[in-house]
Amino acid sequence: MTIQAEGGSRRADLGSFLIAAALGALGLFMLWETFSIPVAISYARVGPRAFPVLVSSALLLNALWLAWEAWRAPAPASAEEPPIYWPALAWISAGLLLEAALLERIGFPLSAALLFMLTARAFGSTAILRDAGIGLALALIAWFGFTQGLGLTLPGGPFDALI
Repeated sequence: MTIQAEGGSRRADLGSFLIAAALGALGLFMLWETFSIPVAISYARVGPRAFPVLVSSALLLNALWLAWEAWRAPAPASAEEPPIYWPALAWISAGLLLEAALLERIGFPLSAALLFMLTARAFGSTAILRDAGIGLALALIAWFGFTQGLGLTLPGGPFDALI
């Protein structure tokens, strides 16, 4: 359903307004609940309410921005939904399922590289070796970041010897 904007040349999508309203309601709820957090008087400038107020304010600003963008959006060219490209969906689904199935067996870097390769294939890439190299490089960077930087445990498979 669309709402006619002033001037008659634009139409606002009701779904976008509903999402903006839900986002705004979440922001208001968070802001309301934030002020129920008990705060002891102290010398600290930043208390337990600072971060929740920041997050709820960001949610409210995003809700207003989304509503503004929905109101200003031009009318869509056609009301038809674009067709689903089933082969791409199959490649990405296979990648996600293989990632989940192989994560413990071959480790995060190799399973994430496989997911990257299959996702690249879904987007039309045929350069398998290049995609494997890029996927492995990105997965190793992420794996090192999680294990060394954040101290989290991810299975490394053959790369466990590197740490």
